[in-house]
Amino acid sequence: RYYDRVLGEVRALPGVRDAAFASGLPMAMRGGIWAVTILGQEPDPDARSSASLRFVTPRFFATLGIPMKRGRDIEPSDSRSQPRVAVVSQSFADQHWPDQDPIGKGINIALEDRIVVGVVGDVRVRGLEGPSEPQVYLSYQQVRDSSIIAYTPKDLVVRTEPPLESGALLPRIRDIVRSADSEQPI
Repeated sequence: RYYDRVLGEVRALPGVRDAAFASGLPMAMRGGIWAVTILGQEPDPDARSSASLRFVTPRFFATLGIPMKRGRDIEPSDSRSQPRVAVVSQSFADQHWPDQDPIGKGINIALEDRIVVGVVGDVRVRGLEGPSEPQVYLSYQQVRDSSIIAYTPKDLVVRTEPPLESGALLPRIRDIVRSADSEQPI
């Protein structure tokens, strides 16, 4: 309810085109590297597969301008009662399924099996100095209870059109967050 309320009210602000939450922002992410098992493939004992991981709300990719290459975005219906889903980066798909369609393939990451439903463009996760590792994005509603503190999406991203001065928008966003939950840090 918190995410729905904040995102609904922020998206309704004049000049706001979109908004989303994530458990880590591109260019600023630290940690978040998880081992990945590709379901249905024989593991290579000499290779370790890993990816950076973040939990996101729907429309995260559109908000940040990350292109959807194939499949679909995380959706509001991707809840705990539904099969676990993942959206992977193009480099992840190329690494694990060269010359194959990754949609519908299975992976195990963050202690659960998941079905790949989308592929997005690569982004730099840890800065401009080097290439980023492959990435996996999971539904914010499918965070395991045991991981709730570390992986709860906490970073709000907002896309405006035309570009707005942050000084005009930030006080209104702070008020929205505060009214949704006065204990949330801003």
